Amino acid sequence: MKKSLWFLIIFLTLSSRGFGATLQRSQILSVPWGKGAGEVGHDLSKGPDDTDAGPVDFYVDPTRTICIADIFNRRVVVFDRDGKFQRLIDLPGGKSDTIESISADNRTIFALDLRGPGKPDSHILSWDASGKLVQDISLKPLGIGLPLSLERTSQGSFFIQDNMTFDTWHLDAAGKVLDKTPDDERLMTLTSQGQYRFDVKDSRVQVLSKDNQPLTYYWGEKGYLQILGIDSAGALYVIYDKGQGNFGLDRLAPDGGKRDTVTIQDAFDKKLLDPDRFTPDRPGRIAPDGTLYIMGEPTDSTFKIFAYTLSSK
Repeated sequence: MKKSLWFLIIFLTLSSRGFGATLQRSQILSVPWGKGAGEVGHDLSKGPDDTDAGPVDFYVDPTRTICIADIFNRRVVVFDRDGKFQRLIDLPGGKSDTIESISADNRTIFALDLRGPGKPDSHILSWDASGKLVQDISLKPLGIGLPLSLERTSQGSFFIQDNMTFDTWHLDAAGKVLDKTPDDERLMTLTSQGQYRFDVKDSRVQVLSKDNQPLTYYWGEKGYLQILGIDSAGALYVIYDKGQGNFGLDRLAPDGGKRDTVTIQDAFDKKLLDPDRFTPDRPGRIAPDGTLYIMGEPTDSTFKIFAYTLSSK
């Protein structure tokens, strides 16, 4: 009863402060599982219900080019905006390398690479438009033990989370440390690219601006709230358990003055956008234009990516 009452209070609070919005879904990619060109790897030994059975990450660049971190085939698979296969980029260390995360801009693809067995060396790799390796930054001298998540900012810097310590590191384009945030367990600083701060206490997450001005807060059990990312205007996108079997998707202005909010009620969308899917994986990305891209369930017969567009009413 107490938990239900909290959800009702928070639902009313969000409804009164937020602005109604609409959410539209489209499918932008559907490709076979496999090892061939234009296919992505699928680890069948993990079982049909294992959500970590497919690619570990993907990125859609500003031209809508789709880059897939194909962990099981140890490569990057690139498709154009129409979902047609473009090229493969193999990891430089072959079978000794494991790709863990990916990002891109109009000209360059960036990836986190773990090299070697046991305690692997970690690297940031960069390839140009032709697939030529143009940068290899070793993270070992920085003491980053097991980086599994990468964000690249429009200014060219990197945010990396170390999954041994849960620290979030901010590096410049050459790999120099700019900042470090301790123990950010739910990728919040990483996915907001350091533009927001989060104060987590028990079942409350307070969202603050970069200069510590309180903007809003959310209540619920761990895993109920996930930060999806920011758009080019700095708006923050949040997905959360709204209670009564529904999920909410919010777009919060940087000053906290406006919140576009939509309740996710469609059964397919609820399955795809369940906040629990984002823990500890990161199947969704916010593009600079505010489009939410999300991987389909790896249990499907093909690998799919969907696009969600949030529009203010």
